[in-house]
Amino acid sequence: MTGKKPILPVVKPQKFGYRASDMLNSPQWGNLKDIVKTERERGNDIPKGFLRQFRNHEAIWVTHKPEDAARYALSADNWHKPISRKKALNLVERVDVAGAVPYIDDGDGGYLYVRKRTPKGRGKK
Repeated sequence: MTGKKPILPVVKPQKFGYRASDMLNSPQWGNLKDIVKTERERGNDIPKGFLRQFRNHEAIWVTHKPEDAARYALSADNWHKPISRKKALNLVERVDVAGAVPYIDDGDGGYLYVRKRTPKGRGKK
């Protein structure tokens, strides 16, 4: 990327993160292009040049705290209610994000982790 400012991580990368374990939010890595398209359709800000910088990459949204991830499994009415760590751990799955980098922060405790695409059948959940 000559002459272009690289997109940098938003926080220190972790070895694992958490995602709500309901069917709609299954903890799997997805095609970065599809994720970016969805986020832009939702009106979320994705840095210019993001897809160009991360060609052939995949991504996953995770949180660093189970309590933050558990909120995604709750109804909108309960979103801001406190949830105990014990209850949260029953609503989330731990996701291996070692080697991936968090490039986008959603402002609600969620981070978009990005890594080079893995060959089919070799990726970790």
